Amino acid sequence: MKSPFKFLDSYTKEDSSIFFGREKETEELYRKIFENKTLLVYGVSGTGKTSIINCGLANKFNEADWLPVTIRRNQNMVESFYAALHKLSPDVKDKGKRDAKAFIKLLQSVYLDHFKPVYLLFDQFEELFIFGDE
Repeated sequence: MKSPFKFLDSYTKEDSSIFFGREKETEELYRKIFENKTLLVYGVSGTGKTSIINCGLANKFNEADWLPVTIRRNQNMVESFYAALHKLSPDVKDKGKRDAKAFIKLLQSVYLDHFKPVYLLFDQFEELFIFGDE
């Protein structure tokens, strides 16, 4: 039998059969998403925030109804955000602009290409405050 513990690796949507013990928190997050436009999950490093979102919460959403977009800062948050959206709508020509207008156009294209509400998941978002947009 494979161990259900992943130690420092986070659980993903595919790990739902071995992800347990966070049902109450998952239900609370799921409910709060429908009550608020923005939901912030924060806590000490290593407490399972990424796992509860990428496995627990992700498995609550019906893929036919919602489109998750996970953004994780690589070198530059703006570029990471744009790349995550562009991956879902590759036909949009990348003119190199990263202003609000370009993001809105790309986000609209993602919505129209998939025709379902998009939810944005910023993983490791605190790095934006620690490292800035270097």
